[in-house]
Amino acid sequence: MSPCDNCLSTSNCTSCRATFYYYNNSCVVDSSCPSGTFANSSSNTCESCVSPCATCHYSSGTTCQSCAPGYIFHNSTCLQICPDGYYNNSGTCAGCVPPCGYCTSATFCTTCLTNYLNAITGQCVTSGACPGGTYPNSTTNQCATCPTGCTACSSSTVCSACNSTLYVFYNFQCLVTCPNTTYQSGVTCQDCSPSCATCITTATTCTSCTAP
Repeated sequence: MSPCDNCLSTSNCTSCRATFYYYNNSCVVDSSCPSGTFANSSSNTCESCVSPCATCHYSSGTTCQSCAPGYIFHNSTCLQICPDGYYNNSGTCAGCVPPCGYCTSATFCTTCLTNYLNAITGQCVTSGACPGGTYPNSTTNQCATCPTGCTACSSSTVCSACNSTLYVFYNFQCLVTCPNTTYQSGVTCQDCSPSCATCITTATTCTSCTAP
């Protein structure tokens, strides 16, 4: 029996019998609707997949199997941006490797769920593995850059070493010049004697005095 319900010729259908779907002057079973279409049971026709699907499951226009240009395939849907924990792997959202929160490839993290992000290598490292010139910031889970002039630090305000060619060390900070109440000794600033308001060379070589 012909699947055509009405036709203009043996090969030119205008409508189809029940359980068949009309497409381009022919009648096909649901699973035979061409790529890029699906079997619409309401109209008994093979209709185009719902944008942005390029191809879809034969029984649903919104269950994507591939996507239009500019979209990324993920869990039978087409997205413009991959969800948290995934990255765009040639048009498909692929999972980041834990403990990455976000990543640009399976192993290059841009945020970390645990440990601390080394932005240079894209790895999530322990606090002791943060590179020189950075410190483990527990608020951002990143190896954050030390303050200007610091070559080693434990926080954004506590330095432990300075760039000795440009800075001097005083009170856990890296300064361009020593404060007035100190004098420079090598690459550090030392406090003047309590009787000195300002001093040079040694703590007791005053250049001005405190009262009286």
